[in-house]
Amino acid sequence: DNKISIYQYPFNLSKSPKRMQSNEATLKTFTCPIHKDEPVQRVNPKPSSGQVVYCVECIMETEGAIKSNLVTIKNLVEQLPESLNAKKNVKIGSRPPESFTDLFKNKDKDIQKFADFMNLQKEQVCKNYKIIQDSLLEIIEKSKQKALYEIDA
Repeated sequence: DNKISIYQYPFNLSKSPKRMQSNEATLKTFTCPIHKDEPVQRVNPKPSSGQVVYCVECIMETEGAIKSNLVTIKNLVEQLPESLNAKKNVKIGSRPPESFTDLFKNKDKDIQKFADFMNLQKEQVCKNYKIIQDSLLEIIEKSKQKALYEIDA
């Protein structure tokens, strides 16, 4: 059982690569991770969670919008250059967009504000426990005084 990872999704190689025509690229056949004897027929190109690859059995069990979004592996591979061209303005080593860097401009101030807030919360908890403690001590003291009074009476 050979395992490879494409986009962090495990696929099992089940057979030698199927050849299309001699002038076309070769696509490998993968087995379904759920139905081990079934070849993968469709792929979810935008998986938000859960299943990524689908055999015929999986497709029949799938309902809703996911089913209509499934594409063949061949179509996914054909769409890859277009997808990469759409993202060609992103370069390795380039600066992140300003909208991301703005989030971290005041990082130290934000951390200090959060620490101050947490300290205020701790002080409030201590004050509330002190009030409860004083109330309990007062009740205990009254109970003690009452017991002493009854002994004298």
